[in-house]
Amino acid sequence: MTLETALELNAETGWPIFFCLPNKTPACKRGFHAAVADPAAIRSLYRQFPGPLIGVPTGPASGISVLDLDTAKHPEAAAWLDQHRTRLGNTLVIQTRSGGQHWVYHDRPDLRCSVAKLAPGVDFRAAGGYVIWWAAHGGAVLDASPIAPWPAWLRNPEPKPEPAPRPIGEIRTPEKIERTIAGLVRTIAQAAEGARNSKLYWACHRLRELAERGELDRGAAIALARAAAAECALPARERELTIRSAFDGSAK
Repeated sequence: MTLETALELNAETGWPIFFCLPNKTPACKRGFHAAVADPAAIRSLYRQFPGPLIGVPTGPASGISVLDLDTAKHPEAAAWLDQHRTRLGNTLVIQTRSGGQHWVYHDRPDLRCSVAKLAPGVDFRAAGGYVIWWAAHGGAVLDASPIAPWPAWLRNPEPKPEPAPRPIGEIRTPEKIERTIAGLVRTIAQAAEGARNSKLYWACHRLRELAERGELDRGAAIALARAAAAECALPARERELTIRSAFDGSAK
């Protein structure tokens, strides 16, 4: 049972837990921000927002970050792994549902989420992201080594220059980023009739900007937008088209 497995994982690791739907989308509109570490709180979260998959937030919340290699779908990721395998060391490695690999390491403070920055199918799940804990759902443990420190050589690529500098003195702390995300989610979920589409489009653009700055995983941003949009009365097709347009269209 998912709840019992989640409680066992929490007891073993102390990590905060939340629950996801079969498509890996968080069951709760707050996404990984809803993760809790207290067993009683985990039970309560499951009663309110059940899901068959166990999610674990990455980064400071859990103390782990994950090198996500989609080797089954991207030959470039398999080639990257062949080239760098000896430099990755020994750590816990879990096979994903799609046939890829999750290399689990201790988090490093300067690490950010990234998608396909090093090669297609080579992603970092760090602060602002989450993973499905596939070992709890039949994923093979490919390496049962203890979790090791994140490899010192494996770093985020240098980000592209910002299109415009931020105001002097602005500090993007994790707490401020979380407040921004929570505010955008509320904007979507509480949008009044007649403004729902425009509010959704605007908030999705802001979530996209957070993802482009490395402050939020892109997949998590889209999942948050979808979950919040489901709370308002927009038809499913209309809200999905709006979300796709905001995330995949030209930046504004």
